[in-house]
Amino acid sequence: MKFFTKKILKREDYDKGLVLLKELRDKSQKEKGCISYELYRDFDDEYTVIINEEWESLEDQKVHSKSEHFLRIVPAMKELCKENFDLVRYEEKIK
Repeated sequence: MKFFTKKILKREDYDKGLVLLKELRDKSQKEKGCISYELYRDFDDEYTVIINEEWESLEDQKVHSKSEHFLRIVPAMKELCKENFDLVRYEEKIK
């Protein structure tokens, strides 16, 4: 199961937000069921971070969403962002 979202950080909070997102990534990558958890900088907007994650199952992702680091970092990110986007779930490439 794959997930995608993006965060548009406030310029003045970019460094603080990036520290938190890296912590979220690093701790999430160690969780059971995490296949990948990556951060990407948007090519056209340096303050936009793309989060792309893949989990073995929806259940693993739900457990992740109840982890200490998720429950602490995700609400904190709302204060640092100009705009937040909903999490998008997707499965496989369309052939």
